Amino acid sequence: MPHVKIFGERNTGTNVLHRLIENNSECRLAPGIAFQLDDTLVNDLHAIVKTRNKNPKLIAHEYESRIDQVFENQPAINMWKHAATDFQDIRSLKNTKVIFCVRHPMSWIVSFHKRPYNKKLVAPSSLEAFSKIWVPLLRRDNLNYNSLRPLELYSRKLKSYLDFARQLDGIHVPNKFIKHEDITIKQESVIQELSSWLNFKTRNPYNASTKDPSKNRAFYKSYYENELWKEPIEGSWSALGNELDKALFEKLEYQV
Repeated sequence: MPHVKIFGERNTGTNVLHRLIENNSECRLAPGIAFQLDDTLVNDLHAIVKTRNKNPKLIAHEYESRIDQVFENQPAINMWKHAATDFQDIRSLKNTKVIFCVRHPMSWIVSFHKRPYNKKLVAPSSLEAFSKIWVPLLRRDNLNYNSLRPLELYSRKLKSYLDFARQLDGIHVPNKFIKHEDITIKQESVIQELSSWLNFKTRNPYNASTKDPSKNRAFYKSYYENELWKEPIEGSWSALGNELDKALFEKLEYQV
């Protein structure tokens, strides 16, 4: 069975997609998080967090730096699943199928505000204020910047996926884009799309939440189908939309 490598920025459905493939096929899913590559990482991070009498910013720096170390000198197939896909050597992906997870930028920033998954980032409570902060980048982000505003960070990741997809096409590596919206609202269609591509043995949906045990697929389907995610951003939609490269998102069939 083929290797499958999933790329996608944080909060774009990579975990659910991983579970769908894992539960329904015999594909070998390439590692995408640090814990899959380093058996000592859990203990090391626990020790860093438990350090007393140390500045919280220093603890956050040491915590994220320890995770960054795991991805140093890794081949592309083992890189962080949330990394920008600008790799100098992609030979490790030669016999792999690659999936890119994407999401509407406005929906994404609402979720990124709630769950930035970056201990260096102190997020303000206001979404409007959050949209204007500088996000400290991690080495494993694979972007040549110290910091970027949230939507600029997301846009650069998506641009890297589109560029990388063309590069993969050039060496005949199968790849496809899967939308977060389809995973949450039309999961059966995603399963059907992947079934022949990855030779699914079964077609079982994933009904649990990978982030909140009190929620399930029905909750998220209703939340996104009824566009309830728009409520926190209604007052900022126009201003945020002006920051976006509309042509970039049109390539992914998103209207902004």
